[in-house]
Amino acid sequence: MAHRPNSPVTIRSMTEGDADAVRQVERAAFAARWKPEQSAHAERPPRTRANVLIRLRKDPDGCFVAQVGSEMVGIVFSRTWGSVGWCGSLAVHPDWQGQGSGWQLLHASLAYLRADPRRVVGLETGAGEARNVGLYLRAGLVPCPITLHLARELGGDAEPATLPLWSAARAEVRSQWLEGLREASGTVIPGLDYGKEIESARREALGDTCVALEGGRAVGFGVATVVSPFEGWGAEAAIVQALLLDQRYVSEARLSGLLAGVEAIARRAGCRRLQLVVSAGRRWTVDRLLRRGYRLERVGLQMIHGDGPALTFDPDGVDCSRWAG
Repeated sequence: MAHRPNSPVTIRSMTEGDADAVRQVERAAFAARWKPEQSAHAERPPRTRANVLIRLRKDPDGCFVAQVGSEMVGIVFSRTWGSVGWCGSLAVHPDWQGQGSGWQLLHASLAYLRADPRRVVGLETGAGEARNVGLYLRAGLVPCPITLHLARELGGDAEPATLPLWSAARAEVRSQWLEGLREASGTVIPGLDYGKEIESARREALGDTCVALEGGRAVGFGVATVVSPFEGWGAEAAIVQALLLDQRYVSEARLSGLLAGVEAIARRAGCRRLQLVVSAGRRWTVDRLLRRGYRLERVGLQMIHGDGPALTFDPDGVDCSRWAG
């Protein structure tokens, strides 16, 4: 990629026609930070084209690219879950880092996310990425508790999974469940809505969702995707996109049931490992996950925009979700 210092950068909306260029820019941007010892792969592969398009379809108005002339030099995705919105991934090609395009992309995403003043707005970055943390601090983001990226090997005996699956339910039942799950999510953060992740997993055939019921009403769920976002990785690991329990129904038995459900989804797809992310502030959940055999793989840092609503963490709450793309 030719580097032309001081060339004007244009920020525009991402389109489906950008997908291949987005994949290459992101791969180049993160290649230097790839740690082979944390993966069976020596190099970071590009995202699949399908993954880029799925992410774009979730929030098309919040995805942007930075362009110099006809060259794409940076990208950013945004994601909204009702009253919660996250910026990322944000990537700038190495030849153009330090030239201001990352700053412009960040502000484009934040402006989109903060259009709703009731929304908690933030992102996740590497806990040791001082340069990135400094950029985000200057943009008004403040650090929150660290995030724990955990994984469990799925070999050995499996706990029976008894929870119903989204894919097996009739449309009218799914509609009733979704109403209950929006209420359940609202007990964690008012207005939080993971329905987009549940529906995307079904519509795009990415995985499935197990649902915890109480008196016929949905009070918790776990979404597990079994299709790798990266080229050539196959079904090596399933990912929990979101797992939540209504604050009024938190119990060891219900959490165990949800974990057994997402682990079963992963096993049925032939995945050998299951990965999930939880805030270190959710101490009750962290303790149960470690007891179940989940092990820490890496640590992330959540940062929230200081001018918006605060994000609080009930130490006894259950909300495991991936804040980073």
